[in-house]
Amino acid sequence: MKNLVFIFLFFLVLGPVLDTPLGILFDPILIISLFMILYFKINDKKYFINNNLELIHKVIYLPLIYVLLISIPISTIYNDLSFESFFSISRCLKIIITFYGSIAIVTLYKEKFSENFFDIMCKHLLYIILINALIMFLQLFIPEFREFTSSYLFNNVSDIHFQTLKRVGGLYLSGGALASVFQGLGLILIPYLSKSNRINLFETILYFIIILFSIVITGRSGLFLLPISIILFLKNSAFGVKITVLSSLSIIIFYVDEFFYFIESIAFDTENELLRWNLYRFLRFSNENSDLADTFNTISNKFSFPDDLKILFFGNLGFSNLKENIMVSDMGWNLVLYKYGLLGIIFYYIPFFTVLFISFKKKNIDKLKSLFIKLLIFSFLLFEFKEQIIYARNGYSILLLIIISYLLTDHKEHFSEKYNQLNITK
Repeated sequence: MKNLVFIFLFFLVLGPVLDTPLGILFDPILIISLFMILYFKINDKKYFINNNLELIHKVIYLPLIYVLLISIPISTIYNDLSFESFFSISRCLKIIITFYGSIAIVTLYKEKFSENFFDIMCKHLLYIILINALIMFLQLFIPEFREFTSSYLFNNVSDIHFQTLKRVGGLYLSGGALASVFQGLGLILIPYLSKSNRINLFETILYFIIILFSIVITGRSGLFLLPISIILFLKNSAFGVKITVLSSLSIIIFYVDEFFYFIESIAFDTENELLRWNLYRFLRFSNENSDLADTFNTISNKFSFPDDLKILFFGNLGFSNLKENIMVSDMGWNLVLYKYGLLGIIFYYIPFFTVLFISFKKKNIDKLKSLFIKLLIFSFLLFEFKEQIIYARNGYSILLLIIISYLLTDHKEHFSEKYNQLNITK
C-alpha cells in the first residue's frame, strides 16, 4: 500500500499529459485528485482538517466565486466575454480540486507513516524531482528518447519560448523558468532532509549535483534558490559545518572565473546542440551584459497598469500577454492584474496568503522545519515576480502537499470535530 501511495503522489505532482486533442483536458493531476476524492467518498473515509486548515478550506472557493459572480457578469455586460475567458473557471476549479486531492494523499501518508509522515512526504517529493531530472537527462543526451516524449507527451514550450528543440522539461508541460523553479525546490528539500538525517552525506552531495545540472539545462531561475538552500544548511549547524560550508563558498567564489572557463570549454567541445545552447546561456550570467540585470530591468520596466478603468478594477478574463499588442511584464502579479483587476487580484491570491499567514503564525518546536516552511513560501512569493508560479500546475501541488503536511504535524493541536467528520466531497 505504501508503494501505491507513492504512485498517487507521483501523479499528483508530475502526471504526464498525453499529446492528444483531449489530453490537456484530462490532466493526470486532476484525475488523481478526483480519484482520491471519489475513493474517500465510496469508502466513507474521513480525512484530517484541523483548525489551521479550516480557514484555508473556507477561502479556497473565493477565486471561483469572484470569477462566476463578478468577472463573467461584467465581461458579459461589456461584450468582451470570449471562449478563452472560461479557462479562468477551469483554473479556479483546479485550485479547489487539487487542494482536496492533496488533503486526501496527505491523510494516507499520515495513516501509513504515522509521526514520520512529514519527513517521508518531503523525501518522496525529492525523489519525484530527481526522477524528473533523470528524464530530463535522457531527453538531453538521447535524441530518440527526446523524440519519443515530444511525440507522445504534451509540451507547450514552443508556444512560450519558440525554442522547441532547445528546452527540456521532463514531465513538466514545458521547459524554462517554471521547470527550473520546480526542480530548484529540491535545493530546499535537500538541506532539510540532510539535517533531519533522512539522507546521508553522499546522497546530499549527489542529489545536489543532479538537481543543479537539471536546473541549468532547462532554465536558470531555479538557481536563485541556492542562497535559500545555503541558509537552511547553516541553520543550527555545528561550528565546524559552518566553517566548512563558508570555506567552500569562498573557494568557489575565488575560482569562479576558472569554473566558467571550464563550463565554456565543455560547451565548445560538445556536439550536443541542446547542451551547448543551455551551457552558453548559463555562461551569460558571467558576462558584462549579464542576463541577470536584463531580467530585473525587463520585469521592472514592463510592469504596467491597464488604461481601461473597467479592466483596471475588474480585469479582462480573455487577456493573454501572448496575444495582446501591449507590453506587459511576465510576472505573475502583473498578468493576474490584467486578467482579474485590482479587486480580483485580492480574491485570486487570498488562498495563498491565508496559507502564508497560518504557516508563519503556527508555532513549532522544530525550528528547522519552521524555517524550511517559511523559506518555501517566501520562494513562491518571490518567484511570482518572475512568472505565474503560485498556482502553476506542478508547483501548486508541491506547495500544498508540504504545507498541509506541516499544518498536521503538531499532534498536540485540538482537531476540529466538525472537520474531522467532514467528508472529502464537501
